[in-house]
Amino acid sequence: MLSTPERFRDTKTAERQLRRGSSTKSDVTRILGAPLGRGGALLPGQTGGPREVWFYQAMQIGPVIPVAPGAPGRAHQQVVLVFFDGERFDGLLWWPADDEFVIQ
Repeated sequence: MLSTPERFRDTKTAERQLRRGSSTKSDVTRILGAPLGRGGALLPGQTGGPREVWFYQAMQIGPVIPVAPGAPGRAHQQVVLVFFDGERFDGLLWWPADDEFVIQ
């Protein structure tokens, strides 16, 4: 199951259900869905080598009616980076971004 914007609406649910050091990758997948990307990171002050990182993104584009030059629109994007220490959840970074635009 891929992540969807609906999974990002209630950030408190994920923060409440995921426990650092005890939640697993399966728990993260159950709560957030499958990640859109995977990688690694070594952050300042971190011990024990690089952490595995999963990337999630959801984007919603607001209605643009009429679709014509000069029409205003709105975009909402949320990004989540989930960090793992081995097979265990080690924390997350979660941030939203809202932007208004005008069709050119």
